[in-house]
Amino acid sequence: MKKLLIAFGTRPEIIKLKPLICELRERNNLEIKLLYVGQHSYTIENVCEMLDLPSTTTIETLKIEENSACGRLDSIVVSILTECASKHIFEDVHATLVQGDTTTAFAIALASFHASIPVLHLEAGMRSEDNHEPFPEEFNRRSISVISSLHLCPTSVQASNLLGERVNGEKYVVGNTVCDDICQILFKEVERRQDFPENCVVVTLHRRENRKSFPEWFQAIESLASSPDCQHDFLFVIHNSPEVRQHLHIFKNVKTCEPLEREQFIHLLNKCERVITDSGGVQEEAVFLNKKILLCRKLASSERREDENTIFVENPKELEKKWNLANNLLLSHRSHNYIYGDGQSSPKCAIIIEKFLNSF
Repeated sequence: MKKLLIAFGTRPEIIKLKPLICELRERNNLEIKLLYVGQHSYTIENVCEMLDLPSTTTIETLKIEENSACGRLDSIVVSILTECASKHIFEDVHATLVQGDTTTAFAIALASFHASIPVLHLEAGMRSEDNHEPFPEEFNRRSISVISSLHLCPTSVQASNLLGERVNGEKYVVGNTVCDDICQILFKEVERRQDFPENCVVVTLHRRENRKSFPEWFQAIESLASSPDCQHDFLFVIHNSPEVRQHLHIFKNVKTCEPLEREQFIHLLNKCERVITDSGGVQEEAVFLNKKILLCRKLASSERREDENTIFVENPKELEKKWNLANNLLLSHRSHNYIYGDGQSSPKCAIIIEKFLNSF
C-alpha cells in the first residue's frame, strides 16, 4: 500500500486540506501520514478539531526553533530541513502533498525533493508575477512548482501559468477545496450569532503590504460607514495582528468583533451584502458565495483576477469611487461555482492522487 505524507503548518492550509484529508482517509488503498509543523501555534487537539478528526488521531509534529541569528522565515526553513532529516520523516513515504504557498509548504517540499520523494502541490499555479507582493508567498509557490511532480490547479488560468513556465509534472484543473469546506459548513446546523446585522458589509484587513497605510484604509472605511447616504451596517472582523488592533479607535460607525470561528464566519459571509477585504482566502470564499467584493490590493500583483464581481481598490483614496461603482454592479447570474468548482474538488483530487501513486 502506498503511503502519502500530508504536511501543513498554518490555519489556511488546514482549512483547505480538511476536505481532501477526509476524502483520502475514507479510501482503503492508501495510507495517510499527517505532519503538523507549528508555523501557527496550535495544540494537536486543536489541529484534530479543525480537521474534524478524532482527538486520538496520530499526527506527527515538527518544532520550529526560533533562531535570533536569522528571521522567522529562515527559522522555519532551517527547523523543517533539520527535523525532517533527524526524525526520518520521509521513511517509507511514496509522495508528499503540500498546499498553497506558505513557508511551511516550501520547506517541506524542498526537504521532500532532497529525499527524492515526489512532491504533489495542491492549489498550484497561483501567480502575481511579483516576488515582493505577496512576500514571501510568490517565491514559495514558484519554487514549489519547479520541484513538483503533480500540480492540482484551482482554475485553468493557473494551469496555463504552469504550461507557460514549462515546469515538469502532470497538471490538472480540480477547483478549490475551500469550496468543499464551505458546502459542508452550510449544510450543517450551527449556533448563529444573533448580533450580526443582516445584509451587512463584512470587512477584513490584515495584509503585510497594507500595514503602513492601515490608518488611511480604516479612515476610508469609516467615511463610507458614516455617510448619510449609506444604507449598510459595516462589521469589521478583527485580525489578531497588533498592527490591526492599534488602529481600531478610528472606527466610530463601523462595528467590530473579535476573530470568529470558521463556521460562524462562513455563515456571516453567506448572508452579507458585500465584502471589503485584502485577503485572498476571503476573496475565494466570497466569490464562491457570489458576493460583491471590493479587494484592497493592486490588480497587477493579485493572483486571483478572474472574477467579474471583484473590484480592485489599489489605495484608500479610491475606495469611495469603487464603492459607488459596486453599487451599480449587477451580480453575475452565472452559477456561483463557475470559477473555483462545484464544491467537489476533493473527490477529483483523490482520484488523481491515487492514479499518480499507482503509476510507479
